[in-house]
Amino acid sequence: LFGRGFYLIPYALAGFWIRFVVLLPLTILICRLYTDYSICTIKKCKSRCNTLYTYLTTGVEMNLEKRDPELEDIRLQKYLALCSLGSRRDCEKLIEEGRVEVDGALASDLGIRINAYEQKVKVDGSRVRPELEKVVLALNKPKNVLSAMEDKSSRLTLSDILTYKSKARLFHVGRLDYDSEGLILMTNDGALANRLSHPRYGVEKNYMVFLNRPLPQNVASMLVSRGVLLEDGWQKFDKIRILRQGSHKCEVMVSLHSGKNRIVRRVFA
Repeated sequence: LFGRGFYLIPYALAGFWIRFVVLLPLTILICRLYTDYSICTIKKCKSRCNTLYTYLTTGVEMNLEKRDPELEDIRLQKYLALCSLGSRRDCEKLIEEGRVEVDGALASDLGIRINAYEQKVKVDGSRVRPELEKVVLALNKPKNVLSAMEDKSSRLTLSDILTYKSKARLFHVGRLDYDSEGLILMTNDGALANRLSHPRYGVEKNYMVFLNRPLPQNVASMLVSRGVLLEDGWQKFDKIRILRQGSHKCEVMVSLHSGKNRIVRRVFA
């Protein structure tokens, strides 16, 4: 508090032998410890200031001593997904449309990799950063609502029925048909959306199907073991269970991890 000179006062007031034998070594030791502590405090303060500066300029709290290796060498579309700009496929479209810049240069290659700690990424001229607060909402989509955030034809969309207000840029995980209803997740977490929607992770989705005809048990078993041939290849369900069956209708629960468009309706068409 008083500086190093404070510790020299007892040394100046004491007698010669007490100065030389006792206080001199003690004063040297105290000054050395004080100096080491001051240097250590300055280093810690400098490290914290650098970390804070990095946080303010990038939007990500990046520890200078322990960085996330994934962010040091990450594909551009994956980084954009972490910035809550949509799924990786949506982010690839942004790159293909020429709306993404890296360090002021237009990014047109889908294979480009960046260092999030050192490079600046902009979309439509505005810098993008991963959002620290992750939001996940469960929305019950009714019929006649489009699984999109906007529509050129002015149809009702998810953003129109979403009452939750957030500063985060939300997008939907997967899609439901316009005529279908059920659970759809809304989030700003691109990594979570990719984990839930990409077929390689094997996350099952359950669908309740109402048929206007009975479904024989052997046909249901065939849909799981073999599948059916559609215009874009063979498709089969992971599981199928007949809940109710009558002479002119049937209720079926099917499970699958495929993300192909309108797959359930096309199988039962």
